[in-house]
Order: sequence, then C-alpha cells, then structure tokens
Amino acid sequence: MLSVAVAADPALAGLTIDRGVALSVPGSKTTIELASSGRFVVHALVVDEAARASLAAQLAAAESSAGIVQSDALPRLPYGDRIANLVVCDADALGGKAPTQAEVQRVLAPGGVLRWHQGGTWTTIAASATASGIWPSFDGGRGSMASTDDPLITLPLAARWLDGPVIGQTPAGVDIWCSVVNGGRYVQVTNIDEANVHAPARQRPLWIVARDASNGTRLWRQRYPTDLSAQKALPWGGYIAASPRCIFAFAGSDQVAAFDGATGAEIRRFALGGPRRIPGHLVWQGDRLLAQTTAGWSAFAEDGTPAWSIVTKDLWPGWGAAMITHLADHQVLVLQEGDRMRAFNLADGTERWSVAMSAPGDRGVRTWQLQALSGGSVAVRTQGELTAYSLVDGLKRWTVAATGNLPFTGRPDTYAWNGGFARAGKKFDAVTGADLGGAPNASVDRCTLPLLTSTFHISSHSSHVGSADPKQRLPGYAALRLSCNSANAVGSGLIFGIASDCMCNASHLRGITAHGSAPAALIQADPQTPRPTVRGAGKPAPAASSAPAAASGKEWPMFRQNIQRSAGLDAAPLRSPAQLWSVAASPSLVPGPVAVSRAAGGQAGIRGLTCAEGLVCVADAGHQRVLGLDVGDGRRRWAVQLGAGLDTPPTIHAGRVLFGALDGWVWCLAATDGALIWRTRLAPAEDFLPAYGQVASRWPVVGAVTVADGLVLASVGRSTAVDGGVLLAALDLDTGAVRWIRPINPVGGRESRSFNDVLIAGGRGLRFLGQPATPVPAPAAQEKESPSDTLVPAVEGLANFVRNDQDAALHGYTWAPMLYGGIRGRLLAWRDQRIFGFARHSYAWINNSTTQLKDPLAVFMAPADLVSSAASNLPAKNAPADYGPPTAWSRPLGATSDRLQACLVVGDTAWAAWTVAPAASGAADAAAAAAPAAVRETGRIASWKLADGTPGPIIDLDAGLMRDGLIATDGRLYAACSDGSVRCFHDR
Repeated sequence: MLSVAVAADPALAGLTIDRGVALSVPGSKTTIELASSGRFVVHALVVDEAARASLAAQLAAAESSAGIVQSDALPRLPYGDRIANLVVCDADALGGKAPTQAEVQRVLAPGGVLRWHQGGTWTTIAASATASGIWPSFDGGRGSMASTDDPLITLPLAARWLDGPVIGQTPAGVDIWCSVVNGGRYVQVTNIDEANVHAPARQRPLWIVARDASNGTRLWRQRYPTDLSAQKALPWGGYIAASPRCIFAFAGSDQVAAFDGATGAEIRRFALGGPRRIPGHLVWQGDRLLAQTTAGWSAFAEDGTPAWSIVTKDLWPGWGAAMITHLADHQVLVLQEGDRMRAFNLADGTERWSVAMSAPGDRGVRTWQLQALSGGSVAVRTQGELTAYSLVDGLKRWTVAATGNLPFTGRPDTYAWNGGFARAGKKFDAVTGADLGGAPNASVDRCTLPLLTSTFHISSHSSHVGSADPKQRLPGYAALRLSCNSANAVGSGLIFGIASDCMCNASHLRGITAHGSAPAALIQADPQTPRPTVRGAGKPAPAASSAPAAASGKEWPMFRQNIQRSAGLDAAPLRSPAQLWSVAASPSLVPGPVAVSRAAGGQAGIRGLTCAEGLVCVADAGHQRVLGLDVGDGRRRWAVQLGAGLDTPPTIHAGRVLFGALDGWVWCLAATDGALIWRTRLAPAEDFLPAYGQVASRWPVVGAVTVADGLVLASVGRSTAVDGGVLLAALDLDTGAVRWIRPINPVGGRESRSFNDVLIAGGRGLRFLGQPATPVPAPAAQEKESPSDTLVPAVEGLANFVRNDQDAALHGYTWAPMLYGGIRGRLLAWRDQRIFGFARHSYAWINNSTTQLKDPLAVFMAPADLVSSAASNLPAKNAPADYGPPTAWSRPLGATSDRLQACLVVGDTAWAAWTVAPAASGAADAAAAAAPAAVRETGRIASWKLADGTPGPIIDLDAGLMRDGLIATDGRLYAACSDGSVRCFHDR
C-alpha cells in the first residue's frame, strides 16, 4: 500500500491502513512514526527550505528513512493518479498553499483514506476511486487472447511505479511464469526473488508474490505449494488465478490451494479428483474457478465446492502448456482436443456441441488452431484458411483465406477486436465474415502476444502502439516491454510490464513496472527549462585543509577512483592487513515491505564509498542519506538526509562533497560539516513515483558526478528511451548554476536504448560505464565548458570490451554475457595496460594450452590490447568454448552462489572482494534450506600479485560485501559490508 501523509502531527490512531508511502509537512511526528514502522515508504512534502532542513535533521537523528521534496505551491501534487492508500493533509498548517480535496482525491487509490485537517478538526474521507479492471487468469482468462475491457486503461505515457528484483531474464530459467490482477492486487508466480536471485535457476523455488496493483507495495509472499518442474509442467501457464478474495494455485497433481488475497495465508485445499495429471491452467471466470490438467477440466466455487468435471484427451500434444487449448467468455468454454473442437456450458459443464476437425500431424503437430472469441463466434485457423463457428450450435458461419503458416508457438495471429475479428491488417464481421476495412496488425511476435484494448494495442516485440483506427497514428511507448510467453497483465487502470534483456527485445526500464497516463507537460518537458538552485550557508574547506592528494593517485575521491573508472591506484599495498576501525554506518532497516523492496531494487544498505581529504563518504541508500566519517577513527562527522536515495557514492573535490540523488537534484556539501553549499534540480519537473521501496523522481540523477575544468558533469533520467530520455548537464562548481544541458542519444543496437549510468572517459570521449556504445555529447571545441582532453583514458578500446554488459543493481545474469565468458565489464580494474577482473560462465574464457577458466567464478589478468582486440571481434552467436584472448594468469575463487562485488588494483597487487553464500562458508545445507535468513553470509577479500597471480593476504569477514564496496588509499583498505558497517584495514 502507498500512504501519502501531507500533515503536521496528524492523529493516526484508528486507521486500518498498515503499509505504504507517506508525505508530510515538516514539524510533525507523522513522518518519523510512519518511517520507523518499516511498513511505510515515507515521502515528506514541505513548502520551504527551512522546513526541509528541519525535517531532515529530525530524520537523521531518529535514524529513520524518508524522502523529502520541497514545493512552494500545491495546485497539483507531484504524484500520479490513484497511487496512495493514505493521505494525511493538514490544510490548516498549509494555509493558502493547501491542495484542494479534489486534488488529494486524485492521488488516492481505490480503498484509500484521506485524513483531512481543517478548522481545527480531523476528518476521515474515503477514496472516490473504485477498483476497475481485472486480469484474473493467464492471458486475462480468455484463452490466449491478451485483451482487456478495463475502462480506466488509457494510452500508456509514463511509468507509474517500479519494483524489483531489477534483473533481466536468465538463460537457464524464466523470471515470471504467470501474472494476474484482481481485488486491487497484482500477483505473480516467479522463480526470481530477492532471497535467491544469485542462485542457479534450477535451484530457485517458485514464489507467489502479491503487490498492491496501484503502487507496487509488497503485500505478501508465499512459496508455490508444489514443484511444477517435478510435476512436468512447462513455464508460461495459468498456474495461478485470482478471484476478488482468493489466489488459487496447484498443490501437487491432485489438489488446488487457496490463499487469502489480502494476507497470503493458505485458507483451504480441495481435491481435483480422478487420475494423476499434469497441471495446466487455472482460470477464474465470473464466479467459478476452472482447473485444467491433462485429464480434463473441473469447476469449483470460490470456497472450493465442486461444481462439475469433464474428462478430455491430452490437451497439449507436441508443444506443451504454451499452446492454445481453450477459449472462454463467461458462458461457454471451447476446447481444442485432438481432432475435435468441443464447447461446454460454464454454468453446469454440459456439452453444447462438438465439431470434427482435422487430425494432428506427425508427432502431434497441429493442423488447426483456436484463435479468438468475438461476437458469438469462435475463430479457427487452418493452413490457408480462417473459419468462424457459432458459439450457440457449432455451425460453420464463414471462411476466408488466410495466408501463412500457423504461428510456431501456438499463439494466435487472429484476435478479437471491437466485436469482430482482425488479422493481417483486416477486420472481419464476427457473424458474416464481411470485410469491415482496415485494422491494426497486432499479430504475435515470436513468443509474445500483443496487448489489446478497445482503443489501442501494443505489439509484443517492438512495443509499437497502434490505434483501433488504422488511419490514426499514436505515439510509440518504448518503456513497456511485454514479456516472453505472455506473463503480461492489465488491471486497476494500469499495464504491467516485466524487465528482460532477452535477445529478442531489451527492456527500457528495470524490474517490475506499471504504466499508465501522465500529464503531457511532464513527459514532454522542455530540456532547456530553467533549473532552480537552492543555496545554503556551507563553505568549502580552505585549500590548505583539502590537499589534492588524489592528484598523486593515492586517494579514492570518486567512484572507482578516477574518471576512467579504472579502480586502479598507484599506492602502497597492504602486506599484513589488520582492522583499524569498524563503524555501523547503515543500520538494518526494520523488517517489512520497505526493506524487501529496497533490497530487491538495489536500494538497501551502502552503495559505495569514497575517501579523500581526511573524509570517508558513505552512500547510505537504505536510509536515503550521505554520511561523512573521519578517516582516522571512523567517527561520524555529519549526516545529510536527501529527497530520495542514491545509487553510487559522492565525489570529494576541493573541500566539497558532490553527488546526484534519486530525487532529481545535484547536491554540493561542505566536506568539513556537511552543510549545504548549493543544490540544483536537474529533473525537468517535480514528479515522483514509487520506485524500489521509496518515492523517487521520474528523472533521477546518477550519484557519481564528474568534476572537470570547474564544471560538475551529471546525467539525469532513467533511460534514453523513456520520459524524454537522458540529459547531460554541466553545472558551475562554485554556484551550482546550469551552464548547459544536452540530450544523450543512443547509437544503434539493443533497440537504441541506454540506461542512465556513471560517466566514464572512453577512447573517443565520455561514455556510460555499463553501455559505452552510447556516446555522451561534448560541447563544441571552442566552448570553455568543454571537458578536458585529459579525461581520455590510457586504455584504448576498453569501451569496446565492456559494451555488452547490461549489469543491473543486483548484478544478475545477462543474456549475452561478456565475451561469452560471463565477464563483468562493470567490475573490471586496470592499470599499466593490464586488466584485472573475473569471469563466471560455463564457457572457457581464455585460450591457451595450459589452463582454462572452467570454474563458476574465477579472477584473471590479461593484457589490455589483447582484451580489447578480442572484444571488437566477437562472433555473432554460439561462441566456441575456447573462444577468448590469452591471459597472463587466472585463479578459481568459489562456488556458483558466491558473488564477486569489487575488483581493484593497488600498486603491484590485485584485490577482489566477494560475498560467500552461507552453505559455502560452512553452514549446513539443511539449516540453510530450513531458515535461510538465519544463516548469515560472510565475505572474503583476497589479493594476488598482478604480475604472476601469486596469492597474497586474505581478509575474512563475518559479513558479506556490498557492490563496489571496496576502495583503497595509500596503505589502507575500506570495505562496505552487508551488515551496514564500514571497516578500515591497515598494515599491522
């Protein structure tokens, strides 16, 4: 649930809303109370800078996690429609700046509550919005026709919420098996979960995960009650169905389990009866649950009372559960059964009619195929023809020519469209077959259905948006990636998408996403709109106290040490490391939906460290703040609460701490005390959405900004394909004033999209770290704002080497692993023309006669020129097992469940840090399986001589490592750990 509290000390007693996201006017206890519960993602809406600073100080003192946004006037709240379960608004405190009740009602979700304070009295007002639109079964429950009649569905213009896990599809397993929407809940069956995301696909159990459909807040999670693989069920089937009150799932081969939709508690099981069968589909139709297996169909009331049962032949010879086997329209069930098409009354299971069709071909390959129901007819495809039969008596109504083969996946190429049938750009009357003119061509793309509404469709692969009127052109919407084999869903006025980096169609947003309408002024914001700057009383440290040690390469002032992001340092390595100090920098979040979503979205714990000028800066994403620690003993000097979290650590430069945040602003703080010097909003407008367990700007700024020639370079946006794309801005280092803003345009490949990412200096200028094929625009050479030529790195061609890495925050498996060897380009380190990194894949990465990397996780060192040369000559696909450049040496590390988190080179030594899975660290497998949360992961930091791989010192930790959580300075190492601690090591 999402709660929005715009209030000053509201009375929350008696409210039944128990989770969500909150906004509040400062000076009240509301923000602290809701944030401290662990059940609310809290966002405070304030009206001036003084109020922001005051509330930020209170949150920092309470170790509470809440975002803050400042808005001078509230004619429109900076949120989308129908996202909030609770709004607490103190109109008295806001005075003339208070929003209207109608405006607050706009952001309330169905079932939401408004607490309104006016005239000294608190009143409770229910949401005016009502639940609309369901998707109760696989493909909407209509039998392989992904269509909806939800009246609230509008042309998608923007993401409405985002949630994790933020990884794409894995080669060895499917992320999402089925998605449904009912009762205001969005529910999935998935084998990707934040608790097992790093495990091999075959070791991942299936989970049922329920979210609030309006805003993505986690409601509950349950293990799927049976092992579908053991039951020989194939992916992409109707393995759950949703009634308004229950979620249904198969429980073994002979039972169905019912879970309470609100809590996830199992409330009953009921028997399917008959012989052992393989689970197929669960379908909710009207007031009935239909259960399909290889033995037939059974119908039940919501409470499990049997209604009827029919026995059929094997329903999916040849292809499996992804084949069309049924169509339903709340009154009739039509089945494809071998050489017959049969229709049954849903009310009592009696057979309406049966029609003889052609027999299956060799090996069960179909010669006919159900397509769609519309206007009282059922459409059937054969080789060369499209035929319609009456749903009343099964009599043939009409036949038209249909060129082309049957779709290879069994998906339809004919679909129901506004009372008729459409195929190949033509629309036919459902009763007569008369040609009614043009229709959008929304046929299936490979393995994915188009998504159909009464006014538009979204084709599966290209995410092309088409109109019901073929003469009307609609704007494309690249952000919505329909998932393979139709684990798509529509409901509650939203279209739900699933991120995937499959070879057919890449995602433009990460994680689980929901999409809907948005004001055009927000989505089409002018990139040159003036940006506001807020100036504070902070002052940079005097030059004498901020010695530029980074210039000598012995400090770590920015993400991965330098603008080349090489993670290489010319400093004294540690020979006999010992812990100097350890501090608890990021306390664990209170268990609850907020902690779960932040962990799944990569926004829990520490997101990196930097160290320079006597200061260690900590990006505490979990608590949405930045910390400054004393380099000598780790004591906290200061803490600054932000408007949202941050994804990478700050840059320390000339007495300043500079960074971008997910609130859409660039911040500049004084290194001495954390006082605000300036902050500038780079987001084109103030507009926020629920994102990975927090409320963040639609246009976040990457944390690791770059300083060059007196300018601060920062990029804002999520992807070059959505919400106006990604912009690069140059800000004045002293004042925060924007000098220029330029759009970043992707160049070819991956459907021409790039995620916003850390800037890296490549051989041809600036690039994104994860996607360096996308150039960042440089201003004209005569402009003084131009970045210095000294930003170009020594390692030419490195951009080519890392071009395939689409690693997400949880560093999930990618479809096309680096060099077909699982090389993680984002974690490479290099120095003196030598590259140090790790590989993880079943393919070998090196090619020499003495050794090959066959271990699941291994480190290597290779000459840079050979690496970049091999990377620029990748085969198109199916690389041989021994493909790859020669390496100087390689060393195996650990098991497949270990996770490498950082690589760096210090002097003549290479360091790697990784998290050791509980079983690998000595915990019993049985204990880990019984209570995985109770078995703590550990960490290891190991070293090797860069020249020949000779093992060096090892540091074992009682906690795991965070991503990019290892940095170095002259004679020291600093580690950010999964328990929220920062640890410093020096030579004994």
